[in-house]
Amino acid sequence: MSTTTIVVSIGNSTVLSAPGVQTVLNQPVFQTVLNQALLIAGPPGPVGPPGGSVPTVAFAYGDASPTLITTLLVGQRLTDVRLSIEEAFNGVGARLSVGTMLDADAYADGDLIDPASPFVFEFAPQTVFLVDTPVYLFITPGSGTSAGKGSVILQRQ
Repeated sequence: MSTTTIVVSIGNSTVLSAPGVQTVLNQPVFQTVLNQALLIAGPPGPVGPPGGSVPTVAFAYGDASPTLITTLLVGQRLTDVRLSIEEAFNGVGARLSVGTMLDADAYADGDLIDPASPFVFEFAPQTVFLVDTPVYLFITPGSGTSAGKGSVILQRQ
């Protein structure tokens, strides 16, 4: 016994073509089901939040911490965190990370970032947000720090 799966897409998509599909599509029962599905689906929702880059946030060793970078909205995906050390931090125990108030290392783990190295550290968390979520930069300048600066940029979809 064989079965035929019929897939119907509404909108700009193409209807799957298979033997018997046109006959089924024209049946009154199918047309009733299709019309009910259209009624249940309702009108399109509002346009979602924009993707792309969050504005670059510059930081230095003496800045207040944590520093709010942005709030990512429900449904957005954090695809990339790029933390650039432009001037090395010269203090003992300096640490930088990107995360939330509950998990300072959520998106850029401070154990993997060396603030004493002028370098670009990149992370790809691929986190999809189920609630609006503030994202912070955490700066621990370290003991005796008198230099250190950089920038952080987030990419979202």
